[in-house]
Amino acid sequence: MKHLKIAICFVFIMLAGWWGTAPFAQAQGADSVFTVTGVHVEVEAADANTAKSKALQQARQDAFQILLKRLVAQSNAEQIKKLSSQPVQKWVQAVELRNERTTASKYSADVTVIFKSALVEAFLENQDVSYTTAASAPFLVIPVYNRGDQWLLLQEDSLWLSVWRKIQDTKSYGLVPIKVPLPSVQIQTSDIVPEPNRDRLLQLAAQHGVAQVLLVKASLDVYNSAAGTVTRVKMIAENISPTIQSAPVKLEYEAPPNTNLADVFGMAAQNLLSAIEENWKEKAAANLGDVKTVDVMVQVPDLGNFVNLWQRLQAMDEMRKIHLRAMTKDVAQLSLDVSDNTGDLAALFQRYNFALTQGAQIWLLQPL
Repeated sequence: MKHLKIAICFVFIMLAGWWGTAPFAQAQGADSVFTVTGVHVEVEAADANTAKSKALQQARQDAFQILLKRLVAQSNAEQIKKLSSQPVQKWVQAVELRNERTTASKYSADVTVIFKSALVEAFLENQDVSYTTAASAPFLVIPVYNRGDQWLLLQEDSLWLSVWRKIQDTKSYGLVPIKVPLPSVQIQTSDIVPEPNRDRLLQLAAQHGVAQVLLVKASLDVYNSAAGTVTRVKMIAENISPTIQSAPVKLEYEAPPNTNLADVFGMAAQNLLSAIEENWKEKAAANLGDVKTVDVMVQVPDLGNFVNLWQRLQAMDEMRKIHLRAMTKDVAQLSLDVSDNTGDLAALFQRYNFALTQGAQIWLLQPL
């Protein structure tokens, strides 16, 4: 079985056909994928020491289950359930504790667990489990909320915006890290409806160090049932990209009766991210092939050209990893790990508007 061990930070936007570019994609290192944050535990026992010991054991197990769900597609839910019960202490590299509270018989904390990536990967391979460690680069999420005939934009600091900011601040995402606009950023209704103002939104993305935007519009349906008040969140996610045209993605989330609105929005946002991650894993799986390393030389007149080149290379579905080997003021040497089933590298790069020609000792790459 081929394992989705893709050791780069792929560039992600959303769902099939939504995968595009974003600068600095390797900022999210592969090892950070094996760090699980925000695991809350609260245990009562005969004494404080026993309570803490049990709580940390529970935190490690809970974190491992979160990690498995992050790396393994949910189509393998039974495998995840089985593997989650494994003792995990030997795979834990470090544990970080925050907000500790101790009484005579209780212990609670928010726990971050850092796993040993090599050991976890070896375990999954031994269990014959397909997985991916590829994380996307951060992308800018612009959450806006429609309340009747009024749009609550970024400057209104809506509850919908706050739940996305919490996801960003607590890093409670998986393979798809996000950025949310800075509090000082303002937009106008004309920037999002009737059609997104692409130039304006892409400008915001560039200001936040990313190249693309996920515009997430939300609205609510509220109705009464025998069990209480039910709230349904309707979401439309639009990809704003310089190069890719994709249809909006629609998703609905219905909360249990009488759930408070903050929790409703929080669960809706997490459901959306979960759906995005599953599609990301499927995309990674679909593009597996024989990985070849291609050493190239390319002209880069300035830093802006280099960043643009890097973005375009990462936009290639078949690109697995980019290594910067050397760089002068106007030439870069790169090693490109490319998944290729065609055997024709020149034609592959031509599809993405690159000319790839064989030199005496190294390939020459030229953006077209």
